[in-house]
Amino acid sequence: MRSRRWLQFWIEAVLGILAAALAVLTLFAREWIEAIFGFDPDHGSGLLEWLIVVVLALAACLFALRARVTFGARALRPDRSVVGLRRSSATRET
Repeated sequence: MRSRRWLQFWIEAVLGILAAALAVLTLFAREWIEAIFGFDPDHGSGLLEWLIVVVLALAACLFALRARVTFGARALRPDRSVVGLRRSSATRET
């Protein structure tokens, strides 16, 4: 179960990084779409590039949030048994 959660975390993290990298690439080199596909779908207006930047940035944020939730589901939650032991030992001393 733990290995499945780690795999899910890494997939989400890598997809988030990839989406962010493509958003930054599109922000600075807007003509990469025309260079790869060989046509200009927005006829030079730049609307498609801005739409792609917004969608990729949103996807990067969502993947990052999803990876954080997946990672924090078990890894960052304090162990209740340890917290319970600390509370009980603190009450014994007083």
